[in-house]
Amino acid sequence: TITGTLIAPRTQIFTGSGAVTLAYGGGSATEVYPEWWGAIPDGTTDCTSAVNKAIAAASGGEVVIAAGVYLCDALTLQPQTSIRGTMKDESIIKARTAGITLLTLSNSVSIAEALLTLSQFTLDANGGLGAIGFQVNNYAKFTLRDMKFQGFTSKGVYSHGSIVWTAYRVDVLNCAIGYDFDTDQSHSNQIAIRDGSIGGCATFGVRIDRGALFKLDGVDMEGNGTAGVSTTGTVYLKNMDPDGLGVAATIEGLWMENNSGLAAIVIDKPLSNYAKHIIRDLHIFSGTRTSGIHAGGGATPYTGLYLENVVAQNAGTQDLLVGTHVIGARIGCRFSTTNISADATV
Repeated sequence: TITGTLIAPRTQIFTGSGAVTLAYGGGSATEVYPEWWGAIPDGTTDCTSAVNKAIAAASGGEVVIAAGVYLCDALTLQPQTSIRGTMKDESIIKARTAGITLLTLSNSVSIAEALLTLSQFTLDANGGLGAIGFQVNNYAKFTLRDMKFQGFTSKGVYSHGSIVWTAYRVDVLNCAIGYDFDTDQSHSNQIAIRDGSIGGCATFGVRIDRGALFKLDGVDMEGNGTAGVSTTGTVYLKNMDPDGLGVAATIEGLWMENNSGLAAIVIDKPLSNYAKHIIRDLHIFSGTRTSGIHAGGGATPYTGLYLENVVAQNAGTQDLLVGTHVIGARIGCRFSTTNISADATV
């Protein structure tokens, strides 16, 4: 345990199998470098052990990664331990072996507070080796900022049972699924994806199964879904459950170009009656889809759908397809074609 001031350059200062503990506050280290344990970000050196040891030592502090490529197997993140790079296109952690989840933050009991930020670096699947970029299980209160996730064969970001977190100016590119949210206990509540881009994700750009107060705001979404495959699309909302909170999802300010599959936005039936979905200020165009917006259908519960300033012209066979048990309104929208069920009010 080091309790005094630790000042050292980005070069190896620790060796051996023992653990290093840094006591933060009162003149201790404020930044921890994987290079202290021998990491060399040259894209060929195995940096797994060095990065994991830096994360463990920095408990409660911040790991800082340099410009370069850190080749790694699975890394385990700790709560209250942030990771920061120089810029998201300069500082890169790249998968070393096939099928791995590159970075994991996991809690198996109940929701705990993560209180951390991941910022200014890229998680790269290395030509499709990595399966998942970042997986977080049962945590709350964390931020992804100015990051990139690219090329993962399963999911760029996988949030399981996690709540109250934000992705800000994050790019998720060429993954099977960009962001995937599901749960076996707490719903995926109060999650926001703001600005940034989601592109080239062949299954879905965003898929969420159970949640409320979800927000997708100002994101550029291009080239998601697969033409002719109805099990793919751009945004898919399923089993949303505001449970007295009112709003299930708000989707606004999106540029949705050249997306394919079933629809640009699919809203499946919710778990609770009148789950309200607000869609406004977005443009859907080009791509090969069945629909621009596909909402409702099937038995109750009812779906609430409120559309404002939505432009979807020649966005599919129907620009707006509304099934049974949907209640809502349209204000200032432009659709070339609509197909609205007789018992729906939109």
